Amino acid sequence: MSTGSAARRYTTAVVEGVPSAVLRRIASSDNLAALKAIYRFRASGLSTNEVSVFFLKFSLSPDSPTLRAKATENAHQNLSDAVLALEQSARFDECVTKEFGLSRAECEFVENEIGLHPTA
Repeated sequence: MSTGSAARRYTTAVVEGVPSAVLRRIASSDNLAALKAIYRFRASGLSTNEVSVFFLKFSLSPDSPTLRAKATENAHQNLSDAVLALEQSARFDECVTKEFGLSRAECEFVENEIGLHPTA
C-alpha cells in the first residue's frame, strides 16, 4: 500500500454515480479556501522547480546575506507550507467522508486503494 498515491482505477460507473447534491454541500467557502491553499502550495513548488514546465523563478535570490541563509529560509517556508497543505487536505477529506456518509468499510476500501492520508 502506498501513502497518498492516486487511486489505481476509476470507472465510469463509479464516477457517474456520484450524487451531485453532496458536491454542492462540499463546495462551501471553507472547503474552497482549503483547496486554494493546497493549489497554492503545489503551484509554488512547481514555480521554483527548474525542470518543471511551470518554472517561473529561481528559489535563491540576492536579497539574503548568504546563499545558506536563503536556502534555510526557503526550507523552513516549504516545510511550513507543506504542513498547512496537509492540514487543509485532511480537513477536506474529513468533510468529504462526512458528507458522503461513508461507512467504515467504505473508508477502509478507500485506504486500501489510495493509502492512508499522510496526517493519519
